[in-house]
Amino acid sequence: MFSNSPVNINCGCPFIKETIPPSSLGYNTNNKYSKFPPLMSDGRSIVASWQPESIINAELIETNKIKSNWEYRQYLQKNAKQIMEYNFHESANDTGYYKRPIDVPSIQSNIVNGPHKVPYMFTSGLDNTKPFGYASSDLKQMYLSREQLESRKVSPAITQDKLLGKMSQK
Repeated sequence: MFSNSPVNINCGCPFIKETIPPSSLGYNTNNKYSKFPPLMSDGRSIVASWQPESIINAELIETNKIKSNWEYRQYLQKNAKQIMEYNFHESANDTGYYKRPIDVPSIQSNIVNGPHKVPYMFTSGLDNTKPFGYASSDLKQMYLSREQLESRKVSPAITQDKLLGKMSQK
């Protein structure tokens, strides 16, 4: 059962290589599309990059060719509004409140629709068409059948002129 011979540690703890490559944005990718962030079950996307702020600050200084504290202060004063908006959007996005689930593209199919689509307008309670995205359930069917039967009880309005016109045609 036990042996005195050494065993390689890789036998007991094998290294499992991830099949999905991490994205260049710092977070893991979606399990279906490599360019999308992973989605949680409630629709929020996980986009926190966990990039240290010092690295972001160093990149900011390098890209804007800032050499002194005075230049850095001038840059912050001139771009304060854009920096505040960017920081707000990033922090709100990390918590899932900026990019709402309806703004995230659907990854369940290859059908591409815009975020704003006009809802289908049924012509009447007796209309049985099933537009794209129509979901049926037993509760909905009971309600609709009850409403359809109820709508058949109402007679159409007819005026005396129409009634006399119909009678004269006979």
